[in-house]
Amino acid sequence: MKATLGDQDAQYALEQETRLNHKVLAAVSSMYLSTQKTAKKFKEDFNHTLYFTPCFFIRVFATYRTLLEERTKNVEKISKEYAAGLDKIRNMMDTCRKYHKELSERAPLLVDRQHKLVSVLVDIEEEYEKVSNHRDMLKKEEILLEHETREALALYNENQTAFNRMIPMLNEAIDSMANISKYDIEVIKSLDKPPKIIKLVMKAICMILEEGPTTRKNSKGIYKPSYWMTTIGKKVLGHPQICDILNSFDRNKITLEKMAEIEDILAEPNYTFENAQKASGAIVGLYKWVKAMRDYYYIF
Repeated sequence: MKATLGDQDAQYALEQETRLNHKVLAAVSSMYLSTQKTAKKFKEDFNHTLYFTPCFFIRVFATYRTLLEERTKNVEKISKEYAAGLDKIRNMMDTCRKYHKELSERAPLLVDRQHKLVSVLVDIEEEYEKVSNHRDMLKKEEILLEHETREALALYNENQTAFNRMIPMLNEAIDSMANISKYDIEVIKSLDKPPKIIKLVMKAICMILEEGPTTRKNSKGIYKPSYWMTTIGKKVLGHPQICDILNSFDRNKITLEKMAEIEDILAEPNYTFENAQKASGAIVGLYKWVKAMRDYYYIF
């Protein structure tokens, strides 16, 4: 029994040591999934995005590692205490046999003591069985956490791939916006009859910025909504910081309903990059900005 207990304790300690990092990683991955679900629900309930930085998860990782190490030490401490108890019992039994002849007249007392020792030994065996069952439960939890870790890593790789695709698009849109001068903006504003591609691009921008059409009176005296009037107004191209507004725009504000309306514009036959290039160099940057907003919406 001593050899079996020692072998099991050594094997258990080895398993705990080799799997320590996996458990910590699994726990942090589970926390990552939980925070993603919480952030998603928070976004749905309050229309606000929660961001979790690498420093946050590093601190979580360190905390979980510390907790797991403490838990492992506690289990090892319990196992050592039970092993020490068994050693004491064995030593006491050896002492009883050693003095058996000398204390033969005290046999009834010795028998009673033996019964008590056996009872203690049974209790220790029961406690040890509980510890073994707890260890089996930890192994099952470890398997479950390893599965969740694989799922979390797959999700991370998928998001990282999408992020890597999106960054060049955003950078290209920002670079294009940086090349737009105030003169280019004035040229677009001064167009009496702008090409349809320019009107479509600016209409999409107005929708993204949540700037509605301006009602104007046409040549027949009928009042009709006009996104072009909004475009050349003070809140869009007429705003002195329009490029900064577009570059700092919160991409997460675009709703499903709004994107459906924008998709109707992008589906127009005249809405092409070639037409934008032919119409104006300035409109190309704005065209790329609209495309970047659309790609960001579907990727994230």
